[in-house]
Amino acid sequence: MTPPLESVRPTRMLLGLQAALSITILGSLTYVMHLLGFAQAMVTAIAVLIVPPGLAADSTRQPVMEKMVQRVAGCLLAGVLGVALLPLIQGQAMLCMLALAIGVWTGCHVQTGREGASYVGRQFTIAFIMVFVQDHHWSADPLPALMRLSGILAGIFVLAAVMLATGKLRTSS
Repeated sequence: MTPPLESVRPTRMLLGLQAALSITILGSLTYVMHLLGFAQAMVTAIAVLIVPPGLAADSTRQPVMEKMVQRVAGCLLAGVLGVALLPLIQGQAMLCMLALAIGVWTGCHVQTGREGASYVGRQFTIAFIMVFVQDHHWSADPLPALMRLSGILAGIFVLAAVMLATGKLRTSS
């Protein structure tokens, strides 16, 4: 049963505030420090705050924390595996496409499996694609993938700090 709109409004407002603060901090850091690849940090801050609309107001923190952990796990697994494969395939198009196909299949297989691991599989798939699909051509350069991965980790870190700082703002309805 979906809770009444009035009971979820304070929590939704808090999630919106946390997203806005996280984006502001990350955007400012990106601008001031000229950080490349930090668009992923801002995407992360928003993506993990998306919770099912019918979720009760007092039960949003746990799903957000689980998504944060699962996003980090999936991205780290894909990043480590992908960056380890880059020197082996040496930017050869056929080997890159083969590795990409196997990685995407693996991530999708995990995503359609057990419910608890599905978000890990989705994040693995996205991160694995980001390792191999770069701006110009097939490349063995791990720097773009590592920059994106650092952006994801920064997004999780800033969002966690914002959630800790604003956690006491939980308003009652």
